[in-house]
Amino acid sequence: MGFIIPGHMVSGPLEWSEYFKMNAKVGTHSMTHVNAGRGHINLSYNIGGEAQQHRIEITSRTSNLGNNALIWLFICPVTNKLCWKLFFNGQRFVHQSQIDGLYTCQTKSRKGRDLDKLLDFVFGNNDICAQLMQKHLKKTYRGKPTKKYSNLMRRKERVNHITHDDINRLIITGSL
Repeated sequence: MGFIIPGHMVSGPLEWSEYFKMNAKVGTHSMTHVNAGRGHINLSYNIGGEAQQHRIEITSRTSNLGNNALIWLFICPVTNKLCWKLFFNGQRFVHQSQIDGLYTCQTKSRKGRDLDKLLDFVFGNNDICAQLMQKHLKKTYRGKPTKKYSNLMRRKERVNHITHDDINRLIITGSL
């Protein structure tokens, strides 16, 4: 988004949202001393009316795609681990390992996960068909079906073979 420019200082507001609802806003930030693949970001924001100031180190690596592009990574201020994203733990931005919590799928029962899978199969059929109809989907390579095309066809076949009895059995017993 143009926030990291080597040799320049960039500042302005940062905002992010989740599910189309404003989640947080950092009033001002500045990228300074971004030279030779290293630098830092200064963040200023308020939590409960209390002003916060944090300095986050950044570093760059050369892309492994052979295009000599730089990939910028954060250095966690707590663990010193490199990461693509920093997560807000209520007070500061840290590496994911410093966040106490679970993914939603970890809080569901086995039956709940199976039901989610079934519903994804049933209602995800439109998504499968849309992917199969993509303009640039490569169906074969050297006369053999591609992995992506094979996976989509396998998923489509599974969806086509789900019956009402399967749905009832899952709801009642918890297994297909």
